[in-house]
Amino acid sequence: MRVYSGTGTREGAAGDGGVKHKGERSMTHTPGPWREGKTADAIVADSPEGLPPYSYPEVLEHYGGYVVAESVAPCNKPLIMAAPDLLEACKAVLQYVDDHDSVVGAWGEIYEMLQKAVAKAEGRGEK
Repeated sequence: MRVYSGTGTREGAAGDGGVKHKGERSMTHTPGPWREGKTADAIVADSPEGLPPYSYPEVLEHYGGYVVAESVAPCNKPLIMAAPDLLEACKAVLQYVDDHDSVVGAWGEIYEMLQKAVAKAEGRGEK
């Protein structure tokens, strides 16, 4: 599978559900929604943000959007298409917990799992 992405430093924007601590690096990604393209194995987006620059109308027409990933096995497509929404949901939970200082009991382990997952998604965690 080939995945296209960009990297850089980004401060969380208001309303994006971002949990961003000062000085952290994060991976920028193509905003969702991600959806099935015209070809059977492609996932595309409507925005080119975070993708390598290309301006070939025939490529957009062929895939039905900006290619996020291609050669994706059918069993992996739903998870990959949900990735932007899952990342946003994880960040929202972390922000809520940070705002309310409410990490208690088993929630501490869940909180750490979410932190690791978000860090990995943003290119800051283990690969």
